Amino acid sequence: MTTINLSAFPGRNFNDVYKFIMQQQEISYKLIIPRGDEISGINQHFMHSMDFGCAAYIGHLLAGLSTDFSYTVPSPYKQKPFEFLFETTEPEKLVDLLFVLLGEYNLCFTEPQESRFLFKAAQYYLDALEEPRMDAAAQGLVAIAHEQFLLSQALAVPDSYRH
Repeated sequence: MTTINLSAFPGRNFNDVYKFIMQQQEISYKLIIPRGDEISGINQHFMHSMDFGCAAYIGHLLAGLSTDFSYTVPSPYKQKPFEFLFETTEPEKLVDLLFVLLGEYNLCFTEPQESRFLFKAAQYYLDALEEPRMDAAAQGLVAIAHEQFLLSQALAVPDSYRH
């Protein structure tokens, strides 16, 4: 099994990603996705919601190219990373996905207004909530994203408006 830590990946351009995956000659992978950093002025629960929503979307994308797929669910209150275990016989699709993640995932937390990935992840999250029967590959992550979003909204209401 090849472990890929997104935050410590050797290289960020397409050729680096392609060479790395093709040299592995592997079908089993573990992808480690770091949690987003806390951003001053943004509700902690909202940040957790973004974290888990993005991770759910990554899980969805990985499951789409995998023959076997599983993931771990870290506590929202600890900075442990997300881990996805999967097997794929489509290394070219994995290269494409990793290249997108390397370029877009960090923008979710550093420049959210610039991140197309964040927009797609948010749309996936909303679709998963609207379609309860949708086969969300990482439904547990969607559920925690929603729970954290609801907590963020409850905390955003000033005490004077609460009954």
